[in-house]
Amino acid sequence: MAKPLPDLRTLAHEVQADLGSGRNVEKLESRSRYTPGTRNVRYIPPGKYFRYSELHQMIAEIYRSGEATRAWFERSMSRVSKHSPCNFTAMGALLKHLGYATYPKRGVYRKLAG
Repeated sequence: MAKPLPDLRTLAHEVQADLGSGRNVEKLESRSRYTPGTRNVRYIPPGKYFRYSELHQMIAEIYRSGEATRAWFERSMSRVSKHSPCNFTAMGALLKHLGYATYPKRGVYRKLAG
């Protein structure tokens, strides 16, 4: 059964509780270490991070339309996609890890059925 859409604060608390002081998360073809902070989540390679608000924007799109695509990311989060294009995969992998999304095909994270 699909989890309900969390608000921003609930999502941040869930990420912090799950990741603790750092945890490896499976990405598409690799694994990255994710470390939660108070306003963002850092991941390997060093210096990479995304904000909880950006993660929430992505999960809200998944719940609104059923999926978040690379094209949506580039259009809706253009500043982030230009500066850190890998954030799409980094955020999607975390949402998959937390049980909010699946990765059925390249460039698409989809809401779990239920």
